[in-house]
Amino acid sequence: SITRNGREEPYHTQYVNGWTRILIGQEDVFIPRGQHIYEITYETDRQIGFLDEGEELYWNAIGDGWIFPIKASQVVVQLQDGGTFNGFEFFTGAYGSTDKNARAVVSADGNIISFELTQSLNPKEGFTIVAKMPRGTINEPTEAQTRSWFMRDFGHIVVAAVTLGVVGLYYIFAWFLIGRDPKGSRIEQRKTLSLG
Repeated sequence: SITRNGREEPYHTQYVNGWTRILIGQEDVFIPRGQHIYEITYETDRQIGFLDEGEELYWNAIGDGWIFPIKASQVVVQLQDGGTFNGFEFFTGAYGSTDKNARAVVSADGNIISFELTQSLNPKEGFTIVAKMPRGTINEPTEAQTRSWFMRDFGHIVVAAVTLGVVGLYYIFAWFLIGRDPKGSRIEQRKTLSLG
């Protein structure tokens, strides 16, 4: 859902080069000058990395595709059910930058990290946060979940490949069964041509 100043705002999405783009508002409606607060609510999955040293959330909080400067940004990450963080990192700037123009504060009980820019971002600059957790904080996906995600991402390719394989086998079978010339037909044809 998306709201502007507390009211629902129309939107639609586009899938462009592996990214989901959210287009907010209406093409023929101009927003009055001034401050407007947009709230975008969404769910996402498969964002946790399961490493030998523990789990981590590696998140591009602000991507580097924006064509305007961003004056301020705060990202709050919270663990539930008694989980705690044991480390963090952050990066700012253009793609591949390791600048650290931000700060992070961990709550007293360790289950909340608040990341905040200390310097505005120029156009095409982003803000990436990394929140680290001890091993076992988050359950790893089951094999069934992994298969389900694979089919969600690549199911259309699997179906196309299987269909192509079945059709190919059918044509090979049909060719062997009825499509091949009878034995000796070429020899008889050559004899007829040579005598003619």
